[in-house]
Amino acid sequence: MYTGVGNLPDAVLHKLYNHKDLGFHSEMISDTVVNLVEKGALTNAKKNIQTGKIVCSFAMGTKKLYSFLDDNSFVGKGLTGFLKP
Repeated sequence: MYTGVGNLPDAVLHKLYNHKDLGFHSEMISDTVVNLVEKGALTNAKKNIQTGKIVCSFAMGTKKLYSFLDDNSFVGKGLTGFLKP
């Protein structure tokens, strides 16, 4: 999935909590993405590129988000060259 900044993307992400094996490959990551991981909805298991990894350019959120990102092998780092909507 590819999301952006604001309340609308977060509202859409909230509706995905009951899904399985979602993949995240987007410009921005927010706290709602962490919630999807914690609920088991976002695994990145079926992505064709960077399988098993969250890929993002930047983060905007709370301490919970930054703690999740810190030294997390589940998050691809330096992989933003191919992020295009």
